[in-house]
Amino acid sequence: MPGREPIVFSDAAALVRLGHKYQLDIAQAEGLRLLGTIFTTRKHPDLIYRVPDSTEMRDVAPDPAIQYHPRDAITAVVLARLTGQLSILPTAFYMCCTLDADELVLGNPRPNGYLDYLSPVDLAICIKGQKQLMYADVAAACRVFAGPPEGPEQSSLSGWYGDCTRRVGSCRQTCSDTLSRILAKQGFGAMPLRGWEEAVLFEHDFCNVCAMHLIKKARKEVHNVWSHLPDYFSLKRVSQLEWEMDE
Repeated sequence: MPGREPIVFSDAAALVRLGHKYQLDIAQAEGLRLLGTIFTTRKHPDLIYRVPDSTEMRDVAPDPAIQYHPRDAITAVVLARLTGQLSILPTAFYMCCTLDADELVLGNPRPNGYLDYLSPVDLAICIKGQKQLMYADVAAACRVFAGPPEGPEQSSLSGWYGDCTRRVGSCRQTCSDTLSRILAKQGFGAMPLRGWEEAVLFEHDFCNVCAMHLIKKARKEVHNVWSHLPDYFSLKRVSQLEWEMDE
């Protein structure tokens, strides 16, 4: 396999299929290893899923092992079922949830013209999981922007961060406005593993101190979604596997 240039997803998928069909364990293992650089249990996916299409990832991930499109997640689910590699499924299902409905239903084309489809069972799992992820994202946003500060940073006088550098109530009001805007934003809830820094730092006017407090809370929420990702898709067996977060 090439050592420096990323390979395309279809080549990695072909390795898995050929290795499985002809019992070439080393080929199947290498293909699954490459898929595991995307559909992983060990890396927190905030960086990966900020820009889902790896052809646009050069600024954030200069050396991806494999080039892929989000709809390749459909093929990843198919291959996970074929090989019994269940650790691929949580992030593959998650990426499937980011697809448009027509992409999800019409399948992922292979280079040979065939299409990979989710089975009816896996399509149902994906649809149910998408609802769970949307609920999780809304709940996370409410906890970040609507809930009162917790811990020693809280001011007993203002009910806000005691070290806020703005006049009393200014950042707290911005927080309320932010929650209203992001909940009304089209597509909100589709990618709860995305980073929240943009919502806190770039789109709204917080002082630096409050922004850092809110980012800390937001990152905690993203980690929480990641840690429960197998559960959203009823993958109990995967939940029992080693499922890690990078701090």
